[in-house]
Amino acid sequence: MVFTRDAYRLVESEGKVRHLMFDEAKSHLAWVEGKRRVHLAVLDENGQCQVTSTFEHLNDVSSLLFYRNQWVVGDEINGLVFHDLDGSVSQEKTIEAGVVHCIPWGRSLVVLDGLGQLLSVKGEHSASLSSKFGFEDIIKMEVSADRIYIAQQNGSVHCLNEDAVLWSRPMRGSIGERITGMGLTQQGNFFLTREGHALVAGDEEAIELELWSDGQLIHRQELRMRLLTSCTGDAGSYLGFDNGEVHHLQEDGSMERVLETQHPIFSLVHSEGTVAASSWFFIHGRELDGPVWKVEHQGMAQWLHADRERGRLYFAGDDQNDYTDAEPIGCIDLEGELTEMDPTELSLWFTTAADHVGLNAEELYSGNDDDVLALLTESERDSMNAQTENAEELDLLLNAMGDERTSPVEDPPSGLTDDADLLDALNNPTESMLMQEDEDELFEALSSHHDEILKPQASAGDDQRLTADADGTCVVLLNGNGTFDPHQQVKSWSWIEGSGREIATTSQVRLKLPLGVHSFELRVVDQQGGWTSDRLTVTVLEGSTS
Repeated sequence: MVFTRDAYRLVESEGKVRHLMFDEAKSHLAWVEGKRRVHLAVLDENGQCQVTSTFEHLNDVSSLLFYRNQWVVGDEINGLVFHDLDGSVSQEKTIEAGVVHCIPWGRSLVVLDGLGQLLSVKGEHSASLSSKFGFEDIIKMEVSADRIYIAQQNGSVHCLNEDAVLWSRPMRGSIGERITGMGLTQQGNFFLTREGHALVAGDEEAIELELWSDGQLIHRQELRMRLLTSCTGDAGSYLGFDNGEVHHLQEDGSMERVLETQHPIFSLVHSEGTVAASSWFFIHGRELDGPVWKVEHQGMAQWLHADRERGRLYFAGDDQNDYTDAEPIGCIDLEGELTEMDPTELSLWFTTAADHVGLNAEELYSGNDDDVLALLTESERDSMNAQTENAEELDLLLNAMGDERTSPVEDPPSGLTDDADLLDALNNPTESMLMQEDEDELFEALSSHHDEILKPQASAGDDQRLTADADGTCVVLLNGNGTFDPHQQVKSWSWIEGSGREIATTSQVRLKLPLGVHSFELRVVDQQGGWTSDRLTVTVLEGSTS
């Protein structure tokens, strides 16, 4: 037996949920289904979700957040689009290298772009903090009330505001180090985890945690696990590690384990004395000095958000399987009583079908098609429309072949006037052959529509030869917009580098490449599962390309 909490479906999503954000001040919830379909909803006094706006974003969404009575959608191609809460576009801000990460900071937004540059966006104005202070290749950032913390690819860490660099962490060792995690405590202290490179082949790399206060190191300790995520909490912060453990980091640097889940921690949240962590297909939680509880989900929950006013926890994630149905956005009641349940029954809340109000025959069959369409999901409406179009095509085809389905019964074809004539025709080889030919023509005509469905023709563009900048790197645009699909049914894009790793799922991607020859493959898949691929080579040279 395990302890669990009441959970229910908050949103029955039609596509895989990729992002989820909650605005506690306005009780708004926003999420992305698939890669581009964005939804905004408001939670009523009963905690039910009412969708107020839905639209298709131009590119794959990389960032979603609420900011100053607006909601902001970011992508890795064009930048930021600001929406009012009624869904209308209020402003668009181009970010040339696209948006990788975006965080509200007072009256500004702090943006990390696709080239590792740090930007400050305020209204229609933006400023490059990287250019101002000489930063390059930023890989992580955190913000507090009046400060921004950044970590660069080379292992350096800095604390700054828009006017000056306040302090820089001294780097350790001559071989180099890598910053693997950063975060803030409740009192605003800054912590990081680092990995030092081994000096001798075969030795384990050192993993350490450091806690800083106003530029002063107040604690350092060695770890045996890697930090994956964190959140602020009671007098400190909660840290989630790759070994499935959650620890409470206190303001003096001491640590206490509060959860053990057996799988890496995806996301953490703290609310009114409760810490909750998503791990594998479960959300684990614990109140201060209370028992551990557990809720199962259909997907691996990447997003957790606490609603302190209603005592709820919202969560979403998918099962990483494109061939299964979309997983719902779930809600856990944090204020209800804990109950004991057999572990095999934890899935009951999401496997039980939702109750539907029945319709009588008059309600079901009266009225126009709009009444029926309103009861269907988007995928069901598309399927119904497709069937209607196919039926119309069949009518035209049969009319062209001279087979009028509305012909009167008293005009039988081929002069067959009674059962005896029909039996004679069936027994006559010549007559049977003619009937078989008619059948063959009909099936060939009916199948011709499917033969015309062509696969998309992927186009990764021409091979490129480029000159590196002074730092030995070059910014490259991989552009698959030359891909041709006569049916306009491209479902997904995938850019694969030479090692076989997927680096992007958009039609275009910007990369910063070093000197050398780099190969890439573009794979394009349509709605029917048909796919093709194309390759290109990018050669980055030093000096002139002549």
